Amino acid sequence: MAKRDPFETLMSLYEGDMGVFAVKALGPSSIPRLRDLLFSRDRSGIFQPRCRVVEALSILGATDVLRTFLADPPLHSNPVEHAGDVAVINAAARALPINPDDDIDFDLLLGLVQTEALAGPIEQLGRFRRPEILSLLIDALGDDIARPAAGKALMDFGIDAVPALIASMPILGNARAASTPTARRRTLAGLTVIHKMIPKITKPEIAFEYLHLLHLLESRDLEVKAKVGVIILDAEMIFFNVMVGGIPAKEYAIKMLADLIPKLPWRKQIEIKSISSNNIKIYN
Repeated sequence: MAKRDPFETLMSLYEGDMGVFAVKALGPSSIPRLRDLLFSRDRSGIFQPRCRVVEALSILGATDVLRTFLADPPLHSNPVEHAGDVAVINAAARALPINPDDDIDFDLLLGLVQTEALAGPIEQLGRFRRPEILSLLIDALGDDIARPAAGKALMDFGIDAVPALIASMPILGNARAASTPTARRRTLAGLTVIHKMIPKITKPEIAFEYLHLLHLLESRDLEVKAKVGVIILDAEMIFFNVMVGGIPAKEYAIKMLADLIPKLPWRKQIEIKSISSNNIKIYN
């Protein structure tokens, strides 16, 4: 029985994972063929074979090929083909070994997200922890596909992202408060990241920033108010000496949530209850 071509196995939808090991066994001699496969066009939008090509190139240490691909990646206009292109670009970006001091990779990844919120490059950019990317990461929170990557990138950036996140919140009574659906999603996702940052707070100046969320208690968006209420409860060390409506902030948040949560859709009720780490019993 004739031995099957390793590259044919690699590109198979059924045996592709075995093909990665088969190509790896060939060593560096397989890189030129892998490069050709990476740059090949697939009009069907099927991306798994080329993503395995990325994996094989990464295993072989051929990151120069991945950088060449990312420097001028294919992004075809056909929606089906475009979706496949995006998946391969994301895989290639995630396969890059990131050095936070490397300006070349930083510029390469930044260039990829200038026109489209690509999850892989966004996720990797967070590892550079450079202030100039914060507005880009926060904007990406409004994109349904890029949101998980943007949230992870902001968490990787760390607590120093909090001032920019809080500054991005809507100002009530201002034109910014008239949110589009995208802006609302960005606000809610931003509040989720701000909440997750609470255990990381070590700087007094960052803790002080959280006080700037109190004006959102006057929002007409019930979900926004609920998320701010949960932040007040879980960041008790920040709000313990703060008065809201003439009573302690924690007491105000408890009363507000008790009244507000039943008014939310049941899925949102579950979500709001689940994100609080220390105050679940309050809602019962």
